[in-house]
Amino acid sequence: MLNECNIDDLSMLANPAWVYDVERYCIHWANASAIEFWQAETLDDLMQRDFRSSMSEAIFELLKSNLDQYRQGKEHTQWWTLYPKGHEKEVYCHFSGIRLRDNRMAMVVQIISGQQALGTELSNPPSTIIASLWDKNGLLTSANPLFNDLYGSSIREFSELFYSKEEANRLWARALKEREYETELYVPTPSGEQSHYLQIRVNQSKAGNLFVVRQFIKQEDLLNKKGASEESAVSVTYRQQQMRHRICKAMSAGEFCVDYLSVKYAQEDRLYAVEGVVTWKSPELGSIPAAEFMPMADDHGISALLGHYVLEKACDQLMQWGSDGKPLAKLIMTLSPSQILTPNYLKAMSQLLKRTGFPADQLIIFIDGEALIKRSPILLDTVRSLRLMGVMLASDGARFSRYKADGSTVVDTLEDIPLTHVKLSPAKDSPAIDEADIERVMSEAHKSGLQIIASNISATWELQLMTVLGCGLYQGALAGLVNVN
Repeated sequence: MLNECNIDDLSMLANPAWVYDVERYCIHWANASAIEFWQAETLDDLMQRDFRSSMSEAIFELLKSNLDQYRQGKEHTQWWTLYPKGHEKEVYCHFSGIRLRDNRMAMVVQIISGQQALGTELSNPPSTIIASLWDKNGLLTSANPLFNDLYGSSIREFSELFYSKEEANRLWARALKEREYETELYVPTPSGEQSHYLQIRVNQSKAGNLFVVRQFIKQEDLLNKKGASEESAVSVTYRQQQMRHRICKAMSAGEFCVDYLSVKYAQEDRLYAVEGVVTWKSPELGSIPAAEFMPMADDHGISALLGHYVLEKACDQLMQWGSDGKPLAKLIMTLSPSQILTPNYLKAMSQLLKRTGFPADQLIIFIDGEALIKRSPILLDTVRSLRLMGVMLASDGARFSRYKADGSTVVDTLEDIPLTHVKLSPAKDSPAIDEADIERVMSEAHKSGLQIIASNISATWELQLMTVLGCGLYQGALAGLVNVN
């Protein structure tokens, strides 16, 4: 759980994020994207807003009850309807807790649905939160707009949510006994029967018990209505939605694991470095490679936070490996440009290295060559600053061969990019490069004093070929994995 003293960590998030003080109906802190989302002139302007008048009693009771969950370290992700300056916006948010300096609990809200996601895999009707508040006699006292949209004015008693009073009484008694109860069942609605996931919480108030009910329309309801010809597409869509729902929780649950590829000297069986490869090992979705989940993390704006978390974990593991008497290996980790361009990235990197004790000159950051070719001034300034810190930099040499519209090659020089290592793959891999390209890139690399890593080497003949061409290091199936535990 975050403490207010660590609130700057939230600045690494690219998407809107803010801290909401539930008890005082105000925003306590926000990043630049959140200020823009709420259409505020400044942070002070946003912090001065009083959300009391625009919030129903049902939602207030719901948020207040959530604080108890946050105190236990719980987090959740769901759709929410917000109204910046009266304009309705439906957003997919991750909610967690933060302890303020006065020891009170507040709520961290991060919007994780990008515009692209809203137009693609979330174009189907999403699972949506429907909130209502009921008094001790089972009478409706307050509800959010989504409840009113679904039921209109047809429901006034708790029992009317269900097919029978017996079913309603059973759920009511169970919630009263356990104070919090969750179940799945089919419920009648004006638009027909729907499968809902229900959460019922009992809150204490001066007027007695208040029953907070949250209803989620189950995505399975949508899947069951699809035709067989759409089954495969729906399966992919549903998996993406489940990934989107779980990815933020996965970090706090420790579901991201790092495996280590050996990087060896080409002419001797000796370890030069290890390359960390991140895998999301989800109990519900199985093993998910970085190529599948990182674009989603990038779209959500959490890639920088995830990359920082994984890098810190890898540095800690290698430091532990070194303390067991083994030589400390160099560490290669891949970072996307969006991670590196995050505000305060250099400060965060410096603090990470200091906190873990991992030497900067043992760390090699791999950056996609396509981004380097574009030569963004901010990106180049950042990678140059990393080199001044002692961190080494690697990229893929194949990306330094570009082509004009007529098919002729554009030769990019490496001189203004402070690389220390270049990766090259045999021509069978994508992007493919032929022997002439390899020799040209190697010539450039040798002139600049760069180390050359032959990557994706799975056979002895591939290693021999790349060694003859000038690669001093290699990795891939032939080199194998390293167990650092």
